[in-house]
Amino acid sequence: MNFYLLIIKSTGVYMKNNDLGNLDINTVLIKHYEKCYQEFGVNPKASEWSDPNHLQLRYLTMMKIIKDANIPVSILDVGCGFGFLLDFLIEKGFNIKNYVGIDVAPSVLDAAKKRHPGFNFINSDINDPDLELPCFDYVLTNGMFNLKLNINSDYMSNFFYKTINNMFRFCNVGIAFNVMSTHVNFKNDNLFYQDPVSVLSYCLKEMSRFTCLHHDYPLYEYFTFVYKPLDMLQK
Repeated sequence: MNFYLLIIKSTGVYMKNNDLGNLDINTVLIKHYEKCYQEFGVNPKASEWSDPNHLQLRYLTMMKIIKDANIPVSILDVGCGFGFLLDFLIEKGFNIKNYVGIDVAPSVLDAAKKRHPGFNFINSDINDPDLELPCFDYVLTNGMFNLKLNINSDYMSNFFYKTINNMFRFCNVGIAFNVMSTHVNFKNDNLFYQDPVSVLSYCLKEMSRFTCLHHDYPLYEYFTFVYKPLDMLQK
């Protein structure tokens, strides 16, 4: 499959102060997840997943982006943590020709490398302008946007939109990401929420008209799938 680079149009609303905000966010998130790892070890709880059944539901929903599990695909797992998605892919028999995990937390990534020595894990940031990677069929992230902690809300919004744009830049076929919905029964100040209508509108207008949103599973969040335009895939 050929590699294509899509130049993403930035907007003043979503892309303001990206570098400063991204630096702050990485510092906060690394400190948080390294602390969780020290407390819980290699466990979904260290990634803020309190219910293993909910984690499985998220993986099942996210992997609907791949229409045929028998077709060999390459996957970039953004915010891969301990490599739990890779466990799921192997267990379910997905035909993975290439898997790469990327994460900013060094000790968490070291644990992932020990768990899956035959796979490539990179300690880096998808938003690093100097990051050099090939394109992958699918670029996926699960739970990366759940926590806001004490991060400035504007920075978090910048981080969210910048990240999905860079995910799209590194994909050949499509991306999948989830985020907390604004349609909830209560809100927690530590969590990050995004209006699904606004996210869908942004993806349709700024990224690709081949976009779908899954708000139909029993968690207070949603997955968005954004596919490369068909005419690009045919070139």
